[in-house]
Amino acid sequence: NLLVCDEATASVDRRADEAIQRVVRGLKCTVLCVAHRLRTVAGFDRVVVLDRGAVAAFGPPGDLLRDEASPFFDLCHASGELDVLRRLAAGGPHAD
Repeated sequence: NLLVCDEATASVDRRADEAIQRVVRGLKCTVLCVAHRLRTVAGFDRVVVLDRGAVAAFGPPGDLLRDEASPFFDLCHASGELDVLRRLAAGGPHAD
């Protein structure tokens, strides 16, 4: 089974996004998710960062966050939520 989401939570607040993510994580299927919210993808198995249509980074979010040269690290750092995103990538709880 495959679930494809394209900005599925773009128009909801953070609490609703987190509730939706809990449901998605409980599904027994492959999830392909297009999202701009880093919290939405930080806990996924793999992340692909695109830059002008080309793959700029690919891998487990935790690995990409340990690589300070990674475009994913840059995005997370610029968001001001680097510590929260690292916890999410490590499987920790959502933090406000």
